[in-house]
Amino acid sequence: MARAKVTSFVGNAGLQVTSGARRSADGHEVTFAVNVLANHLLLRLLGDQLRRVVITASDTHFGDLRHNLGLVPAPRWRPPTELARPDRPDTAVAGRTAYSTSKLAVIYLVHEWARRLADAEVFAWNPGFVPGTGPAVAPSGSYVNLGRAERSSAESDDPQRERDLFAAAEALTTT
Repeated sequence: MARAKVTSFVGNAGLQVTSGARRSADGHEVTFAVNVLANHLLLRLLGDQLRRVVITASDTHFGDLRHNLGLVPAPRWRPPTELARPDRPDTAVAGRTAYSTSKLAVIYLVHEWARRLADAEVFAWNPGFVPGTGPAVAPSGSYVNLGRAERSSAESDDPQRERDLFAAAEALTTT
């Protein structure tokens, strides 16, 4: 019997906690583990057979009032191995900062996977506060906001951070 191939992946798991000190089962900061490392691991396992990938992003990666209404602090990028450490304060601000930073990391991850999966379309999808439906028509690696390809934050376009994140995610998800 032939095995069915998985050709599409929608990474919609996401987590925001009110602490920067929570740990995943593997000992990583839980927001980074769920929002970034889990998506990376699944893409690594399925990547060669995928033709379309959509990972849920968020406007919070912009870090400004216009995009997050002042409800979430701006992302605070650090080397990915530091982002994976649950050593931030046990506060709501630290938890929300971990969330916005993880959503910036999602865009870096999408950009790098788009380069590596040349035969696939890879998108960062921001559903916004209301669900949107319909296919996106955009180049692979795009940030899709409520069904339209748009420019993500200026900070989210950094090939070196994208490569660094990919390398760290590889190391953190390899047993």
